[in-house]
Amino acid sequence: MPVFVIVLLSAIALVIGVMLGAMPRSASVMDRVQMTVAVVLTMVFIVLLAVTYVMHSGTASWAVIIASIVGYGIGSVPAVNGFLADHWDLFELR
Repeated sequence: MPVFVIVLLSAIALVIGVMLGAMPRSASVMDRVQMTVAVVLTMVFIVLLAVTYVMHSGTASWAVIIASIVGYGIGSVPAVNGFLADHWDLFELR
């Protein structure tokens, strides 16, 4: 798999991880839109990972997994979480 594709898939996984990390952790404090977005992002991540497995690219699979974990960690940082919550209603606690 070309390096450009691996970098692109990893960047998408990083963004998904940041978004999921910035959302509320508990389903009881999420509203309907937040729950829907979380489910859709999770499904996109699963499809992204399945595509890398079908392409038999271990490097891309690991890059996507690591990028999403790093993104989740970044989104969980209180300063980043606060910034996202201030700018987008999607990340606010309800």
